[in-house]
Amino acid sequence: MDERSKVKDPSINFRDTLNDVVSVEKHILAINEIINVDLLGLLVKNQMLITLS
Repeated sequence: MDERSKVKDPSINFRDTLNDVVSVEKHILAINEIINVDLLGLLVKNQMLITLS
């Protein structure tokens, strides 16, 4: 077995960390959209318009 395959590259760990951060930020943004009643109403209205089209 190649010695390099036993050790995880540090850049992959950094990339994994960045992906985790981006994922958390997306969830926070989604929660904020749901909490904001006016924005939620606009999203629902737009979805209804798209469905009826």
